[in-house]
Amino acid sequence: MTCVFIPSLPWVAIGSKNLRQISFDLEKPLGRRDVNFEHATVRSVDPEACKVFTETDEYSYDYLVIASGHRSANESVPGLGPFDGPGHSLMSPSEAQEAREAFSAFLEKPGPVVVGCAPGASCIGPAYEFTFEIDHLLRKRRIRHKVPMTMVTPEPFLGHFGVGGMGVAVALPPVDETPVPVNFPKTGHMTQQMAAFAAHNIAAQIQGREKKNP
Repeated sequence: MTCVFIPSLPWVAIGSKNLRQISFDLEKPLGRRDVNFEHATVRSVDPEACKVFTETDEYSYDYLVIASGHRSANESVPGLGPFDGPGHSLMSPSEAQEAREAFSAFLEKPGPVVVGCAPGASCIGPAYEFTFEIDHLLRKRRIRHKVPMTMVTPEPFLGHFGVGGMGVAVALPPVDETPVPVNFPKTGHMTQQMAAFAAHNIAAQIQGREKKNP
C-alpha cells in the first residue's frame, strides 16, 4: 500500500516534486512496529460488542480510532472546477497532478492568477503556501510582472487558518449527539498531531496517567 504525503501536494502542483518523490510503501515502516494493515471497506461498527465489520472479515478492538479523512465539496461553489470550471484543487494526488499540467501550460502563456479557498474550508494553509510558491517561481523566471495575483480567503482575518482558527478548532464539540463517545478532533491540526494525541491518550488511560488536551 502506497502512502502519499498529502502536505507536499503543493510542491507537485508547482512542479518542484513529483508524486513518486512524496510517496512511500507503508509495508516496511508498519511491519517494523508489528502493525497489521488491512485495506478494506468498513461496512459497520458494533460499539457494544467492540467489533468492526468489513466486507470479508471482522475485527475486535479495545479502542477504536476513526480517521475518515475528507471529501472535497467543489460542487458547493458553481463553476469552481475542476469538473465544471477552470479551477484546480490540491487536496488529492490526482487533482494536484492535474493542477501541475495546467500550471505548466500557464507558464507558457502567463496571465492573471487567483488562489483561494471556498467558504467553509477548514484547511486554508495550502492556499498561502501555493500563493507564495507561485510568486517565488515567477520571480525566478523573471515573469512576475506579467502575472497579476489575487488571493481569496473566507477567513475573518489573514492567518486565521480555518473554521474556528488554529488551536481552538479541535475544541469544537459535535453538533449532534453521537451514539458512541467522541472527543477528538474535528479540524485544524495536522493528521500526525491528531494521531499522536489519540495514541498518547489511549496509552494514558490504560496506564492510569493524565490525558493530554490538544
